Amino acid sequence: MATLRPLAPEIIEDVAAQVADFIAPETAIRFGATLGEPRTKIHEYFPILTMPDSTLLNFRSKPPAPNERIDLSRFLIETGQWHYQILRDADAVGYAHASQGSAALQEIRGISETREAALIENAIRVVDRATETEQYEATLVDLPQVAVAALTLLDRHHDQGSIVCIFRAPSDQGPIPTQELISAARFIRLVAGLRLVEGVRFGPPPTLAAT
Repeated sequence: MATLRPLAPEIIEDVAAQVADFIAPETAIRFGATLGEPRTKIHEYFPILTMPDSTLLNFRSKPPAPNERIDLSRFLIETGQWHYQILRDADAVGYAHASQGSAALQEIRGISETREAALIENAIRVVDRATETEQYEATLVDLPQVAVAALTLLDRHHDQGSIVCIFRAPSDQGPIPTQELISAARFIRLVAGLRLVEGVRFGPPPTLAAT
């Protein structure tokens, strides 16, 4: 399995407590250990990254070669948001998004109980089954400009191409490979060919507060 970006245990515990306040104040929620029935817990967590408009538009005018090795970390920006999977027993029932104001604080901004949580869980299993991914960091890349989101493995040593597993894509623009690992070059060529979502544009993310 790819590695997760380290977070202090107290951040995870605080996020879990905030999630509990939202969905079940009487149910204890902990990372990796739960009490009560049904067993509800925070599972995987990922920083949410995106691609600036200018970079996406540049790829639309000049997509990479199909076999090009691409390190996506060069083209992505942090949003300051984190994604947390919420499991009840073994089922993904939703997810929480948290905003990171500093290195020691995250605040829940919203919780969604949608089918997408299960799609993300399936993508996690695809990544888990992959071999030799320990040198990669797992992230969630959201491109609302083209209505695409994916789990993306970024090489921590920057000497291998990134790997992508799309879990959300538009259904009206031809077949798009989902729930399978593809190269970063193939991913960029796919998203570069999609219609832009009208009215969705991304500027730079806010600067995170100092620790």
